[in-house]
Amino acid sequence: MSGIIEGVDNKKRHFWLRFLEWDLTTTIAGSVALALIIGFGFAASTPIVKFDFQGSAIDDIVSGGTPVMGSLDLYPEQGPGDIVYGWTNANILEYSDQDVSDKLKKDSNSGATSNTFKISGLAAKKYTFRFTVGSSDVDFSTGIVFSPQMTTSLVSEAGEWVTKDVVYEVGEDEDPLTLDFSSPDGTNWGIAGLAVYEADEPIIPPSFDLAVSPNHASVLAGNSTEFSVGVTPDKEYIYAIDFSVLNLPAGMTAEFVPSRMEDPPGSSTLTITTTASLAPTVYGVTIRAAGVDDPEAVVRTTTINITVAKAAEEREEDKDEDTEEIFGELPKATDSERVEESIEGFINVDKYIREVESEQLVIDKDLDEINKVALEFAAFPVVDLPPIPSTSTESALQTLTALGIIDTVVSSAPPGVRAYDEPQNLWQRFMGAIFSPAGG
Repeated sequence: MSGIIEGVDNKKRHFWLRFLEWDLTTTIAGSVALALIIGFGFAASTPIVKFDFQGSAIDDIVSGGTPVMGSLDLYPEQGPGDIVYGWTNANILEYSDQDVSDKLKKDSNSGATSNTFKISGLAAKKYTFRFTVGSSDVDFSTGIVFSPQMTTSLVSEAGEWVTKDVVYEVGEDEDPLTLDFSSPDGTNWGIAGLAVYEADEPIIPPSFDLAVSPNHASVLAGNSTEFSVGVTPDKEYIYAIDFSVLNLPAGMTAEFVPSRMEDPPGSSTLTITTTASLAPTVYGVTIRAAGVDDPEAVVRTTTINITVAKAAEEREEDKDEDTEEIFGELPKATDSERVEESIEGFINVDKYIREVESEQLVIDKDLDEINKVALEFAAFPVVDLPPIPSTSTESALQTLTALGIIDTVVSSAPPGVRAYDEPQNLWQRFMGAIFSPAGG
């Protein structure tokens, strides 16, 4: 009995051991997975380098930040890992606001003239650059040009901070990467923070769209027509745009008002003027819009069609010329000859016919061909057609006749007056009864 009890206890003990082993394994695996997830999350959100632009107060550096102390940090300054950084000149204004609690926002570097910030040690790949611009009491208008493929801008008012992410692919020949800071409106630019992250997003350089309305127009030679040329930039595009016309045919002139759009979006009016001698046809004209001082050199083109027609009086003259080209110059008589040859106001037709024949407007060969065809038609026998049936019965009988089933055609003539039998006399009735007895 005790052996049985011990056996049961051993089985229970083995079961609980296996359960504890399984529970422990599951717990460890879950912990490792959670650690990996958290680790990847931190890795994805951790910047490669985080620059904190500030003044001389070293204790204001944001956690994990690399200080950029204005004119003191000129390129090359050693940063974390392989990162080397710094401004290219010392013309930097250092701003600090001790009333701001956020360490990244309380300090900034700024300037009224342009300056370049360099970063070395970034591998050739895509990154997200997170810019932070702002101040508690200063307006900033900051334009940033990457070398040289991309441009971005940030505008902040006093008491406002603006953060913007820009995805940019660093090229093999961009070490160091240069960031040119300036103020698009000629005031002050500023930068409080710049963090660089790895990124996989596609790069979309700033650009603009070009549209023309209408895309087709008709105009009489010697007149003009107008088009509206519109430009819509994306939010990153900050450059002026010049307009021009390509492949303009001789006999056309083009004028844009304005010819340069300083601050897109907007529109320009294109006037196309034609000369009176311009040949009537459809012309394709290409409109070109190009960015001014744009490092991307963005150019957009579109084609419009212009149908040129001649004036009404010119079309009548062309008709006369075409008639003369086809038929030759018709014989004409002077007014005195027409008066002499007229009888009661009518032209002498016989003489006119002789003149036409002398000009050989009608060729004998053509007349022979016409006569030949006429004779061929005349060779066909004349067939008398049956009268048109007036009823469906007549139509059916005519069909049977045509098929040879019967040989009589019912006439469609109106029926004659029916002749009724005259009454019989006594002898006729008597003889009829003898030779044709009733019921016989």
